[in-house]
Amino acid sequence: MDTNRPKLAIVVTVIAGALVVLDGIVLWLEGAFLNEIQPGLWTFTIFLGETELLEGFGLIGLALVTVVWPRSHVYTGVAIIGVSLVSLIGGGGFFIGTPIGIVGGILSIIFRIQYFAEPREYLPSRALSADASAVPPSAGATQEPGAVDQLPREREPSP
Repeated sequence: MDTNRPKLAIVVTVIAGALVVLDGIVLWLEGAFLNEIQPGLWTFTIFLGETELLEGFGLIGLALVTVVWPRSHVYTGVAIIGVSLVSLIGGGGFFIGTPIGIVGGILSIIFRIQYFAEPREYLPSRALSADASAVPPSAGATQEPGAVDQLPREREPSP
């Protein structure tokens, strides 16, 4: 996986989605059990279970969208928060999946894409001798005759 992806947001969102899916399975099985006891009670519980299943798979799908298109992390973060709040209607992944999903959405929103993977470093053109310090020549170290400082110097103020 590329280092330029919101990994923590993806993992947290998948965990929230898995909890919501598990809650949906439990609700669906509970509805099937209620149908055996008294027919008619199961319809709403099975409906909530199926809704939770869809919302959980939606959270996992949004995490996959964040993996494939990391530049859309803000939009997917908002959608993750929305789906997590809607999943609260049916139980929200045992009431812990919703806060975890909200945290995953917030982590996805605040992620910053780094356009340059490695920072640029100042590499002097001349090798430092054993007695020279690591201080650049513009900071007061002695400079060999004919050596040119590679960093642009600031302009002196005009009199």
